[in-house]
Amino acid sequence: KQTYHNFRTTSELPDFHDKKMDATEKKCYTMVCWKKGMMPDMNITMLKGKIHRARVIQAELNYVGSITVDPVLMEAAGILEYEKVQIVDVENGSRFETYTIAGEENSGMVCLNGAAARQVQVGDHIILMAYCEMTPEEAKEHKPKVVFVVEENRIRRVSSYEKHGQLD
Repeated sequence: KQTYHNFRTTSELPDFHDKKMDATEKKCYTMVCWKKGMMPDMNITMLKGKIHRARVIQAELNYVGSITVDPVLMEAAGILEYEKVQIVDVENGSRFETYTIAGEENSGMVCLNGAAARQVQVGDHIILMAYCEMTPEEAKEHKPKVVFVVEENRIRRVSSYEKHGQLD
């Protein structure tokens, strides 16, 4: 077995994705990189887009599953149909994951379907978030799409920057 303690840069290390490395070697490789201040090959999860404080219009328990969303809202947030999303209910604090289905355009529809309908009440405000994977270098330049809506789930503003107390 090869040891990685004598390498100074990640370019001197063998390819992390090398099929010949077993799990123990990959763990050792990663630990050595971190101790030496080097970033091993990896991706991180970043916020891709979100719809902030949309109001739940409908909840349909007897449906297969998912969340139905006005496609105008989805497009503004960069969220695709059938994409995995996380939902946070502002009123009750519940968090869960499902996938999106496009509803009627310009309807303002936000409908939780199937088991997800048990997590919300009609009239609750939710935050719908989609994430993406990228390298740390890509993440430095990444700006998520943040969609703010008015009470009827109409777009009030789309931002590419969000920081506590500040918007762009």
